[in-house]
Amino acid sequence: MSERTPKAGPILSVRELRKYYPVRGGIFGGHRGDVKAVESVSFHLEAGETLGIVG
Repeated sequence: MSERTPKAGPILSVRELRKYYPVRGGIFGGHRGDVKAVESVSFHLEAGETLGIVG
């Protein structure tokens, strides 16, 4: 018989990740808006899993 180990839960958990970069411009370099890089990303990483992020 094989013994099962209790699940410890995720080693990494991300919920609703958002990342924006400011856009500057003009003569005085003022803030002209934002560029959305990531919007509403969620994931869980369990022990032994591999996650690759490209971008």
